[in-house]
Amino acid sequence: MPLTPGNAQHLGARRDQQDAFAFSDPSATEFIRHAGFLAVLADGMGGLAHGASASRVAVKAFHRAFSTKAQTETIPDALQRSLREANQAVLGMGQDTGTTLVASVIHESNLYWISVGDSALFLCRDRRLTLLTTAHTYAQELEAAAAAGQISTTEARAHPERDSLTSYLGQKKLAEIDYTPAAFPLTEGDRILLASDGLFKTLAPEEIESAITADAQASCDELIRRVLARNKKDQDNVTVLIVGLA
Repeated sequence: MPLTPGNAQHLGARRDQQDAFAFSDPSATEFIRHAGFLAVLADGMGGLAHGASASRVAVKAFHRAFSTKAQTETIPDALQRSLREANQAVLGMGQDTGTTLVASVIHESNLYWISVGDSALFLCRDRRLTLLTTAHTYAQELEAAAAAGQISTTEARAHPERDSLTSYLGQKKLAEIDYTPAAFPLTEGDRILLASDGLFKTLAPEEIESAITADAQASCDELIRRVLARNKKDQDNVTVLIVGLA
């Protein structure tokens, strides 16, 4: 099934671009035949030094590692190996830094993914948006504590550290990794969206849904336009990647 990728990115209201991304080489047909088409996005942590460098290093290392996938290696194994190599690359910077990372692979109408942090992977099917990844943030622990009656829901939602990452590249031991060990089936017309939090912390799900059309590139451009139209004084960097199944 033909794939159509698109991408768009903006600084937002920040001085530095701390998002980075990459795709597989679409002309590498032999490699894509057994490894699938890769999209990877990283969002450097603004609260730590060298976040922009960390995201670029992570994406480059992940992309390079995945490109060595052998035909005998499964896609989930290749994704996990690539994530470990990306983490080692960030650690090798010798800086107190970190980055999120989310990667997807589409192979023969099946989807695989892996993520650390809070950058997100969505499925848009029949103009309905579904979040496929789990954010590794303190919010998950707060919600669990609220559900157990340990704190109130109001306290959980107002906690100042709610958005703090609990797992990210740059840790000696990754606390959490979200991945799919088995193929997730896709159908014609599906759209896969990878996004940094500058998108989904600005636009509501229905606003994202209505911007996604059959044209992957036009959809990415429209999402960025809608984010910037909000004129948020503290708008974060925003990056969107879409891979459509024609």
